[in-house]
Amino acid sequence: MKHYFICLCCLLCSAVIHAQPGDSTSLDEELLQRISAAKQALENTQQQLGREGQALNTKLSAQQRKVQSLREKAAGVQRLAEEKTLGLDALQTRVSQWRAQSQYQQHLIAAYVEKHHLGVNATVSTAGNDTRVRDAVARVQQLLVPQWQDTEVVLQGGEVVGVPMLAVGPVKVAFNPSSGEGGLVTGNYSEIPHIEYAYNKQNALEVADLHRSGNGLLAFDPTLGNAHQLHLNQGTVVSHLEKGGVWALPILFFGALALVIALVKAVQLLRLPKVSDTAATRIRMAGTDAKNTAQALEKMSANTRGAQNDLIEIVLKNPASGLRDDLLVACLREHRFRIERFMGVVATSAAVAPLLGLLGTVSGMITTFKMMTIFGAGDAATVSGGISEALVTTELGLIVAIPSLVVSALLTRKAQSYNNQLETLAIKLSKLDLRS
Repeated sequence: MKHYFICLCCLLCSAVIHAQPGDSTSLDEELLQRISAAKQALENTQQQLGREGQALNTKLSAQQRKVQSLREKAAGVQRLAEEKTLGLDALQTRVSQWRAQSQYQQHLIAAYVEKHHLGVNATVSTAGNDTRVRDAVARVQQLLVPQWQDTEVVLQGGEVVGVPMLAVGPVKVAFNPSSGEGGLVTGNYSEIPHIEYAYNKQNALEVADLHRSGNGLLAFDPTLGNAHQLHLNQGTVVSHLEKGGVWALPILFFGALALVIALVKAVQLLRLPKVSDTAATRIRMAGTDAKNTAQALEKMSANTRGAQNDLIEIVLKNPASGLRDDLLVACLREHRFRIERFMGVVATSAAVAPLLGLLGTVSGMITTFKMMTIFGAGDAATVSGGISEALVTTELGLIVAIPSLVVSALLTRKAQSYNNQLETLAIKLSKLDLRS
């Protein structure tokens, strides 16, 4: 490619050198023709290089596959040569490994038979392994093609009767033809099976059709009883709180305290008289004499109560001065204190509850790690107590904190709004002059 570019540059230079002033048009045409020829040659060369590269890649892939095949053959030849030159000790070691592998496989088969209770004596010798396998295969085939078998089953009333029972994998169904009742059967091989879940009328009819004709729908629990056990282990609210341990008590205390104070303050704020400063605005805008202003304030005082009445009484009893302003400010602060009293407890509970939940979480995880150190992590029931404490305390902390935070914000907003209205009224009243 560089070669063609060099040739193109040389052609352009030679054309410029030999160019004459009179034949510029023919020179331009000649340059364009040479440039087109050079571009065409460059494209042909690139296409040729692409074809050659693709052919080389194909040959390279074929050679790589051939090398891989030769490596595998060489490995097989080398392994065969090494086996021919093995000594007696190496052969004995290899035979011992094969024998150990065979024993391991036999133990796996025996463990499978014992785990699935296939009814084979565990003391069968090595020579009887074939019989054990045949029995296991026969039992598996029997499970794949289930048949009704008469078995003694404990009914829900406690009566032991012999009824047909059908085992479909891990699901067992018993049906009593005399009464038309049926249900799911539970129980291991060491106890008499018993009906744990009785079918309703529709499901019992389906089981009757299945027993009579071999065709029917079979209702069963896909969780194999786990859903029922989960429902039984849900417990009550008290049992759930007991899982939180000792750290659940202070969280509940702060929650109850925040609830009581929130209810009291909500009732107090709702019972506060409505602040109306329109009368004071009208009196000040009217510009009447002191006597009429005093009469209007007395009439306004008779229609109000609470903090508004106290502010009007201060204005009526004191002339316009710094003392009256101080009394108004003192009255506002006193009522502000009454309104906002104990409201900080709700906000404090909202802040403390999640911290106590976090403390309970840390305590529960410490307990969990202690149990794991002593008993190991294999048994989940051993470490579940600490995990329950960790999760329940965190849950309780958030349950107390979130509503407390919302209620605290609402109460604070309501109190601030009422205090602002009182301050506005006090400012308007302070501008009134009752001097005659």
